[in-house]
Amino acid sequence: GKREPVLRALMASDNQLILVVFLLDLVMCVIRFIQPILIFFITNYFTETCESCSFGVGIGLMVCLTISEVLRGLLLSCQSFGSEYVGLRIRAGLTTVIYNKVLRMNKKTAHKLSTGEIVNFVQVDAANIAKAISQVSMAVTIPLYLVLAGAMLWYYLGVSSIFGILAISLVVLFNNYTTKKIAQHQKQVMEKKDQRMRATNEAFQNIKTLKLNAWEPQYSATLSDRRREELNSLHGQYMWTCVQVFSWYAAQGLAALAIFVPYQVFMDGNLSPGKTFACLSTINIIKTPMSRIPTVITTWLKAFISSRRIENFLIEEDVPENSIKKASGEHAILIQNCD
Repeated sequence: GKREPVLRALMASDNQLILVVFLLDLVMCVIRFIQPILIFFITNYFTETCESCSFGVGIGLMVCLTISEVLRGLLLSCQSFGSEYVGLRIRAGLTTVIYNKVLRMNKKTAHKLSTGEIVNFVQVDAANIAKAISQVSMAVTIPLYLVLAGAMLWYYLGVSSIFGILAISLVVLFNNYTTKKIAQHQKQVMEKKDQRMRATNEAFQNIKTLKLNAWEPQYSATLSDRRREELNSLHGQYMWTCVQVFSWYAAQGLAALAIFVPYQVFMDGNLSPGKTFACLSTINIIKTPMSRIPTVITTWLKAFISSRRIENFLIEEDVPENSIKKASGEHAILIQNCD
């Protein structure tokens, strides 16, 4: 059959829900970057003498900051619920498609695939794709967070913000290498998992022969070797994932160091409390998006690999339509005179 992109079709099926989740994430992003501006004015209100600033101005700024945080929390709850709802719908629909394909495939395809592989399609591959699609809004808004944060840091600190951007860029280049390694190990994990499930299924189907000939130790050793190979690939994947996550968390402190040191030492800048707290708040805002970058990248890599596996499964040959005879009448099976 013709190969159709599974990811594109699934995203098109729930595009309205995905758009609503994206808009919630977008509004939440705007609110997040309003908060450093409010912190800047609040800090200046308490640290600088301002005769024209009345007591009501300070109260108003604090009320605005509180309302923005409450509103952000409500939007975060709605966005999380929407993402989970989209993921459940995608997984349920994809599972239905897989089982419908199982019912239609011919004997050649049925002999080629084991029960374990079909279980992997439903439990692993469908879950990977559903998780990736539920994170579409996150993947789109992360670059927006970084751009807005870079613009705000440039406004407060000028040229020294470039050093922070360079520090983050170095981490991005390093993580490009780690991402390729994670993708290689993920592909190996799925291949080893299929081999182990196929061997386990054969053992269950021929359990009488194994017992009769006392082949349990030999076959148990074979299954253990398959599992050990899978665990080795999984160990490599998680080791590279740990390196990637650590580098992103270290990038936050590295960015702050690369911004403040040149500004204070080489540019003789005046770090006022308002600038300092506003910049620290901005760096704290991008902490969460930056920490999610490796998760999003890994999730989408798994989704692309899983979509390829499911596409290859869906294009397998089916039973010819003309070989299926539909029963005429109201009932496919009719039982009479059972007394």
